Amino acid sequence: RALNGEFVSTVARRVERMSTYQLFAWHDMQPELHFPRIRHCLQQGDPVSQLALLQALRWRIVRTPGGDQRRQVVQLLVRHDLFGFRQSGRPLADRLLGVLHETEDGGEDGANRWEGLIREYTVRLLNAMASYAGGRAYLLESSVLQRLCQWLPCNAFTSVGWLNALAVVQKLSPHRYTARKVMLDHDLLDWGCQLLAHPPPPAPLGDRTAFVLEYTA
Repeated sequence: RALNGEFVSTVARRVERMSTYQLFAWHDMQPELHFPRIRHCLQQGDPVSQLALLQALRWRIVRTPGGDQRRQVVQLLVRHDLFGFRQSGRPLADRLLGVLHETEDGGEDGANRWEGLIREYTVRLLNAMASYAGGRAYLLESSVLQRLCQWLPCNAFTSVGWLNALAVVQKLSPHRYTARKVMLDHDLLDWGCQLLAHPPPPAPLGDRTAFVLEYTA
């Protein structure tokens, strides 16, 4: 079915405004999390349901009061292998991230807009998990860092997904020799130096320019 780009944007704004409880209620789930149903929805659900669930999981982390409680939420997601990194076959995260070497600009085509939004919401959830040691260790078990290193130089600075991808890479970079090696193998050091030498103009990024330069450094 052809999807209208304006409709996609309207749904995305609606998801942003919903509370964590409303997002879980959308799937007839209780807030304690039912991981088999969560993975099933993220794998086979319609795009609206996938967006709502990714948002709910991220808010489950960032809106939980207290650092220790947020850390426990991340540990819960890791313990249940939310993204399927420890299972055989293609990880769920790869399905959600899609083809990262393609740009996010889908124009007014609704299908491309859905793919871009699902990718963005996935990276935002990865960024929330990467804020904690358990989440960083979990992400480094996968090929997520390699995929983000391939994606960053090829996409626009203005997207929220790109900014969150940069944040994930920055949070993973100080940890383990393997993470730094991945970044070197993908020429991210050269790309970062070029970005610092020729920073993006402030207009497209607004007040995010300082964020980009700080995280790149």
